[in-house]
Amino acid sequence: MINYELWYADALGNRIEPITHINIPEYVKTVGGLGFLNVAIPFDRSKTYAGQNPDRRIHLYRQPINGALELELICFCRRFRYATNSVGLTSQSISGFDQNELLARRIVAYYANETQTTKTAEADDMMKEVVDENMGSSSATDYDGNAVTGRDITSDGFSIAGDLTDGPSLTKSFAWRNVLSVLQSLQASSKALGTEVYFGIVPNSPTSLIFETKTGQWGADRSITSGINPIVFSLEWGNLVNPSMEFDYTQEASLVYAGGTGKGSNRVIQEDENTESTGLSPFSRREKFTSNNTANPDSVKALAEDEIARRRPIRTVTGTLISTPSAPYGGNGWNIGDLVTVNYLDVQFDTMVKSVSVRMNQRGKETITAKIEDQSL
Repeated sequence: MINYELWYADALGNRIEPITHINIPEYVKTVGGLGFLNVAIPFDRSKTYAGQNPDRRIHLYRQPINGALELELICFCRRFRYATNSVGLTSQSISGFDQNELLARRIVAYYANETQTTKTAEADDMMKEVVDENMGSSSATDYDGNAVTGRDITSDGFSIAGDLTDGPSLTKSFAWRNVLSVLQSLQASSKALGTEVYFGIVPNSPTSLIFETKTGQWGADRSITSGINPIVFSLEWGNLVNPSMEFDYTQEASLVYAGGTGKGSNRVIQEDENTESTGLSPFSRREKFTSNNTANPDSVKALAEDEIARRRPIRTVTGTLISTPSAPYGGNGWNIGDLVTVNYLDVQFDTMVKSVSVRMNQRGKETITAKIEDQSL
């Protein structure tokens, strides 16, 4: 049997009291996005969670069949709802986003063309710089260099993992943009260059949070290709629902010219070719041009290579993964961020589970679904 345990905690994660008589817990977990929790309970004025206290937390623990009780989700309470039915029974629901919402609460609050807003670095290291300068110890001064309080939360149980330098090198500018949006943009750019960087805030404990980045996958490798105890999702196994697959060659470029500084024959020009694509037919040569303001031939060559990577054919696969006895969610089964194998129409590929939705009905039965939206170049 699946067991849940919920605790109401203060803003720093210290337990206040357990939440009992849960009617319908419902939650979503997402890699690189916002998770969400909604808890419906009978209204009881004697409970500390009967009031409205924004940013107090709910800690949700889940124990799968034959598994251990583990912290599944942290919710920062932001919505409180009360309703009374025709016979006078009052119910209460509490909901809010998970710890990744802390990233969405900040802006890159610095002028354009400053070190905090224009960067060249590996994608994962750049992500950590952005978080540090807007939530960490480097956020102690504002855009004018004046001391500011409230942005640095490192004394409140928040930390940032050390640099790994695993992602591709990027050059980006992002003054006055939302931090979560910036991180998502860096993730998309890193994927286009062949090494996707994942990010998120994860709990080290109920009272400590850490910002981390990873490449390869966010969780465990459960793929047939390279994983241990691989898990396969397919129509035949009954754990893949409503799949679709598309191969799109419409935006492809098979040869890219890149231009740097200079005029006429003195302009720096480099090119890169996807010979596999140009060899498909006599008409497969699809040319594009891109440019930047550099005189360095290596930099211009890298620009052409990057554009070729972005302009490769795209395979898009969507579908729903479901929890089954042979491939359960949690415990020894699969989890959010795991690399798993999907087999559809004789096409087998590895993909990461990027979101999971869990809902329990009033009889205690769980419905677990995970969406795959894999886009491969």
